[in-house]
Amino acid sequence: MKKLTTILIATLIGLTSYSQPQKPESPIKLSPELKEQADAIKASVEAGEITHDQAKAKINELLEQNKPEVGGEKPEVEIQRPSKPELSDELKEKISTIKSLEKSLHEDVKAKINELGRDASRSEIKEAVDKFKSENKDRFDEIKNAREQIKEELEANRPKRPRPELSDELKEKAAELQNSKKEMHEAHKELRETLKNASEQEREQLITAFKEANKEKHQQIKEQSKAIKQEIRSIAEQGASRTSDQ
Repeated sequence: MKKLTTILIATLIGLTSYSQPQKPESPIKLSPELKEQADAIKASVEAGEITHDQAKAKINELLEQNKPEVGGEKPEVEIQRPSKPELSDELKEKISTIKSLEKSLHEDVKAKINELGRDASRSEIKEAVDKFKSENKDRFDEIKNAREQIKEELEANRPKRPRPELSDELKEKAAELQNSKKEMHEAHKELRETLKNASEQEREQLITAFKEANKEKHQQIKEQSKAIKQEIRSIAEQGASRTSDQ
């Protein structure tokens, strides 16, 4: 719609406010009725009866009134995703505590590094940091364990996402795709091993030959993957549509 509006205004009204040449657009065929109304708007602009902004508004209104109905298009269905669970006060407090511990640890590490001065080398900084980690192992372990505990609680409270039921045919397609990807992975692995003992010139030749030999297969995997994703999305959308209708 926006593209069509721009073309109509530029071609029918003759706007010249663009500072740089625009890429020529393919001509759009207008119905006799629509062309007659557009010509009338253009004439009004040229006569000074309306401004360009007013003409643009009229064009938008004209297009909206004559918007063609595209048949066969499936309306976009919003997939119903489970809402995030509300965190308990206890869990919020644990997260806040971890952030405080991490902030304190970070400030202490920074202070140790600042003690070395601006002329400290990388090895001196690394040595100081490693020493700090060793001396404060209990603090690091406390944060690590607390994080793991919070992760487990979040996983336990996370709502299960509805998984679309795949047909046997789609499952078979997915299995074939996985096999093709595995074969390609093995081929890449063999190539890497071959390249280890190859010269620079041989490496270029081997890589070029590999790409050429597997070009068709790579494209096939890409297309298969795209098609399967589209089928799964279609199934998910149908499920969401049925859920919203209930």
